[in-house]
Amino acid sequence: MRRIVYARTAAKEARLPLATSDWTPIFFLSCDSVGECIDAARQFGELGFFVCPSAFPAVPVNRPGVRFTVGLHNELGDIDALIAAARQVIPETPSPARTASVLA
Repeated sequence: MRRIVYARTAAKEARLPLATSDWTPIFFLSCDSVGECIDAARQFGELGFFVCPSAFPAVPVNRPGVRFTVGLHNELGDIDALIAAARQVIPETPSPARTASVLA
């Protein structure tokens, strides 16, 4: 639970577009399109992180994004590095739809 709280807090401070505020080890970063989702997953991979691109039919047709998990094998530094990578990969100027999903 400590890692989940840490990751959620770091994502919120980074203003990343998390799709939910549920206390789960599975996180979902919203993207504007399937193409952006696939490109984001590729960029994460180039930075050394494996994320799962998620699009219809796994998620609603207008809600693509990338999923990542936080587990017991992740150190807090690993989470920091992933959040830093997400800040590089996810566009700084979000669309109105994505802004609505950013947790306040």
